[in-house]
Amino acid sequence: MSNIFMPLDCDDDIIQIANDSFTVSRLKELVITGIRGNEPQNIGNNTSISFKQCIQYLGSFKLYAETIYVDDLLFQIVKDCQILRIGGKSWQKGKIKIKMSISPRNNSNYVDLEFCPHQPETAESPLDDLRQSLNNI
Repeated sequence: MSNIFMPLDCDDDIIQIANDSFTVSRLKELVITGIRGNEPQNIGNNTSISFKQCIQYLGSFKLYAETIYVDDLLFQIVKDCQILRIGGKSWQKGKIKIKMSISPRNNSNYVDLEFCPHQPETAESPLDDLRQSLNNI
């Protein structure tokens, strides 16, 4: 497996993670909705905190008398998946990298998706037809 992740630019490609399938555009929407969600998450010892509260908490900190504001928090997740590309012949196994940028100060968030195949697609060479013709002679 190569470790080269390529951006997923086609919003209509299909990603399957575990038993769930999404278009690239829908997966981005769901991740952003999850980031903005307010549902509390249990973090142990009967304490619960929402992701939004966590982001607000991490949005600034004190350095002696100076308040330091965090403009962006970056998160990255890598999961096993399969992709079915528009015009592709079959599902391709690999890993998806979900990169999220969250801005506690201005509530702007974005998601980038990248894919790394377990086995790179073999590209057809323009010389394949010529080789085939020579082999038939």
